[in-house]
Amino acid sequence: ADLRSLPAEVASLLQNAERAVVLGEQYAHEGATSLRRCCETGARLEAAHARLELVCAQLRKQLSVLEQLVRKLEARDHRLLEALRQLRARNHETMGALEAIFARLRAQAIDQALWRATGGTERTLYDFVDTDSVDELRKQGIAEVASLHTLQAEALQLVAQINARYEQMRQQSTVILVPLDYRLVYATEKTSRQVNELKSIESLLHTSLYTHHDRVHHYVQRTLATDTAGSDDQTAAATAAPRAGVSSDGRASLSVTSFPTSERALQSLRHADAQLSQSLGTAYDALQRIVTLTHDVDQRMLKYSSAQKNAVAFFQDLEACGSDIKQKLNRLDELEVLFDQRRADARFVFDELLNLVTWYDLFCTAHQEMIFEILRRHKELARQQQLVDSFAAELEAMHRDEAQKRSHFYEFYGRYLPASLCPAIMEPAPHYQIVPRTLITNLPRLQQTHDERPSRSMIDSQLRAAASSTTHISDNRT
Repeated sequence: ADLRSLPAEVASLLQNAERAVVLGEQYAHEGATSLRRCCETGARLEAAHARLELVCAQLRKQLSVLEQLVRKLEARDHRLLEALRQLRARNHETMGALEAIFARLRAQAIDQALWRATGGTERTLYDFVDTDSVDELRKQGIAEVASLHTLQAEALQLVAQINARYEQMRQQSTVILVPLDYRLVYATEKTSRQVNELKSIESLLHTSLYTHHDRVHHYVQRTLATDTAGSDDQTAAATAAPRAGVSSDGRASLSVTSFPTSERALQSLRHADAQLSQSLGTAYDALQRIVTLTHDVDQRMLKYSSAQKNAVAFFQDLEACGSDIKQKLNRLDELEVLFDQRRADARFVFDELLNLVTWYDLFCTAHQEMIFEILRRHKELARQQQLVDSFAAELEAMHRDEAQKRSHFYEFYGRYLPASLCPAIMEPAPHYQIVPRTLITNLPRLQQTHDERPSRSMIDSQLRAAASSTTHISDNRT
């Protein structure tokens, strides 16, 4: 029959029904294809999951080792920094004590009688200081601290470089590490949802689109048969073949004899045609959800593949990073050894400077004691001279008395005795003089007025405190 003879409305209904069936079948085919591709990708995804999980575990372990190493290095650098801080504080304290004792030495003038007696050029106690040796020690201490600062700065730079490499590797690992929602059943859950969506499309295709198409097709056949035969017998003969059942393509079919040709039937077809766009929209939405789920699985697979490639690059970089870090660690070990050696040298220099401080403090005390000793000796010498003068006068009187007695014996008796009888009887009276065994003194007479000498207990306590502050004072240091 010629479809051009159909009313325009019926022809439009037939075209819409056929177009809807074609689109529905296309949606079902695309959904099935997308589902198959998702299943294949899901299988690869599950196979890659175990490998990536192992890679991630190893990666986290390596990052943990790196992090622990960085923390230990930071602790080592902190030890160096704290040691440097202590040495700087000790340097400041030592230099301050040295300047303080030098100020005391400069303020302590020497008595004019002392430097006139010796012909020296020293006018203060500071003039006796070996300034060249002291300045060299101070410069050496400053140089040691500066050297320690250089070593600590290089160590700090090495630790910062290692920390930067660790941060770089940690940032690089973020594109490899699988997030917590990367589950092994991810693909299975997606395909399960896709199966449900595809079933909804197929159900919609059979229960709605195929049924409407068959109804429209039977209505068209009935209409064409009526127009061609012009009689009820021919119409019955032309339309008696189709019966209710299943068509050759497997979809449900209706018998034209069971389909009414009244206006009510056409109205029903119009209503069903109006619902086609909604049915197709529902099927299209389901297809889009299937495609979206497939896309999600594909994207997950791309992430897995990218993560595996990045993991390969990461471990290559990690190997290079490990070699670089090993070199830096070796250099850091060398720096720590050098730092400890220089710190020992710096401590020795500071000990020597503190010994000088103690020595010059004792020098000030000894100078003051010398002044008191000179005064004491002059006083004692005057007392002894007074005693000697008294004894000399008494001896002289004893000599005169003895000489007079011997002269009296000789005058009255001795001249009558023969010389050979006792020659010694004519000996003169002994004359004694007090003579010092050594030089009495070359001590000069001090010209300045000096304070009274402090008590002996005060001096002893000062000496004990000074002696206890050091155990390395050289006997030949000035």
